[in-house]
Amino acid sequence: MKKIIIAVAVLAILGGGSLGAYFAVKNNQDEKQRIETELENENNLFSFNSDDVTEVDFDCPDGEFIAVSNNGSWQFSNTDEISPNQDYITNVVTYMCNLQAEKNYGSSEGADLAKYGLDSPITITCHTSDEKSYTIYMGNPTPTNEGFYCMAEGKDKIYSIEYSYGSVLYTSKELLKTKYLTGYTDSEITGFELIRDGKSIYKTALNSDNIWKFDGEYSYLQLDSTKISSMISVLTRLQAEEFVESNLTDYSKYGFDKPYAQMKISGTDGKTHSLLFSKYDKEDTTYIYVLIEESGQVSKYYTSDVYYIDNNVTDVAVTQIYSTYMSTVNTLDIDYKGENIHFELDADNSKYKVNGEDISDYGDDVLTKLYSMYNALSNINFTGIEKDAEVSGEPEITVEYHLDDNINTIMEFIPKDENTYWLKINDTYTGFTISKPVVEGDYSFIYWYQKLMTAIEEYKL
Repeated sequence: MKKIIIAVAVLAILGGGSLGAYFAVKNNQDEKQRIETELENENNLFSFNSDDVTEVDFDCPDGEFIAVSNNGSWQFSNTDEISPNQDYITNVVTYMCNLQAEKNYGSSEGADLAKYGLDSPITITCHTSDEKSYTIYMGNPTPTNEGFYCMAEGKDKIYSIEYSYGSVLYTSKELLKTKYLTGYTDSEITGFELIRDGKSIYKTALNSDNIWKFDGEYSYLQLDSTKISSMISVLTRLQAEEFVESNLTDYSKYGFDKPYAQMKISGTDGKTHSLLFSKYDKEDTTYIYVLIEESGQVSKYYTSDVYYIDNNVTDVAVTQIYSTYMSTVNTLDIDYKGENIHFELDADNSKYKVNGEDISDYGDDVLTKLYSMYNALSNINFTGIEKDAEVSGEPEITVEYHLDDNINTIMEFIPKDENTYWLKINDTYTGFTISKPVVEGDYSFIYWYQKLMTAIEEYKL
């Protein structure tokens, strides 16, 4: 019995020792966890909702820039000198809203801040809709370029953050300004004008129905909205390859005193921005210099990306002079250098006559050439504009349409010189010139007319 009592006592002592060891280990782990949690909290520099940010203030050696959120985009409220880089400012907010330090270098009190580049730091402050603010002070990169030194408002420590984050938050004017040429989206451009050699080439504007129209001198022409939309899409997405100089005042320095071209772009904000283009570097035509006049910013862009500065009216206008479906035409009369040809067309029933001769059953070769002739006639495009020309002389070619609805259209091609025709429609000069090869060259309507007449003669042999 005595031995049993002793054994029980020993087990109790051993059990108590194990229990004490367990609690000692657990307390040690809890303390370690507490310290880690405190360090994690200490190194958690900011925690806020990026969607709540209404303003971001940047204070850097280049100046102070205040970006204000306006309907989903950023605008500088204190300067028109540069346009904001939308993506960059959004990235700044995204990086700051849950920013974690990598290392903690201890208290900033009494520290040599110049050692970290924090004696004159770059400052970024995010303001939120609940009237709170969050400020980071950015110093130099660490010696090994693994991170950037920084401090956070409300904390008395010096930290470092990841280099990838620090390289964004170490802000500058170069990072803050947009690389985009216009700063507008496609839907924000409402008009533009192209100028070369001091002369307006063409001017366009959106009308009240949101349709692109020529404005001013060429308002009587139809604008090709597809070409304009394509050009605007390129224009709004174009980014500078290199920033050259800011605040330019001496235009002659890069040839902007005699620019190759100028574009004036208007937007929904009611502003008009002037861009000057200079082919300054005569030896390297890969790039073209562009000056944004409002800011004085000079940048280099690929010359091929600004092809539209070489446009003429004919490059953006609907140049087709006249077109109607064959099924709407009763008769077609062509007078070519004194030769008269009369066509009777009943396309709905595939019945066709040439000078009274029924060719409906002359076979595919003849009918194919008839269709090719009509299609070529319907796709004649003017090649130039001479609105104030003094037209004289007799037409060399006359085409007269007689339609189902008793509407007649007469086109007259009057020689301007050996290479060009003036065009009259219904005895009114259109202001258009047409290159003779368009009318008489390979695969033109005269080309197919001659092929058609030959095919008719060959069929009858």
